[in-house]
Amino acid sequence: AEETQFADLIVKHTAPRSRFITAPTYNSSVYLSGRRVLAGYYGHLWSHGLNSMPRETDMKAIYSGAPNADELIRKWNADYLVVGPHEQEDPAIKLNEAYLSKFPVIAQTSRHRLFKLH
Repeated sequence: AEETQFADLIVKHTAPRSRFITAPTYNSSVYLSGRRVLAGYYGHLWSHGLNSMPRETDMKAIYSGAPNADELIRKWNADYLVVGPHEQEDPAIKLNEAYLSKFPVIAQTSRHRLFKLH
C-alpha cells in the first residue's frame, strides 16, 4: 500500500517526462507512476543486450555523494532521486545523507523520500 501511495505522490508532484534516480530493482514505486528511470533492473537490461554498467556506476556515485555527483546528475538529466526501502537495503548503494540533504524533499511517506535535484 505504501508503494502505491508513494507512486501517487510522484504523479502529483512531478511532470510526466521527469527522470528519476532509483535503485535498480524491478518493483520500484517509480514504475507505478509511469515515470522514467536512469537505470532499471539490470537483469532486464542485460537480457536485451544493453550495457547498464555506465549508468549503474554513475547512479552509485550520485547516491554516495562522489565529488562528481552534481556533474553526473546534469549528465543524465536527472530531475528526482528516490530514497526508500530498495535504496536503503541495496548493499551496493552507499547513501550519503549529508550530500542528499542539500536537495529539498518534495514528497515522502513513512519509508520513502523524493528529492528534487534541480
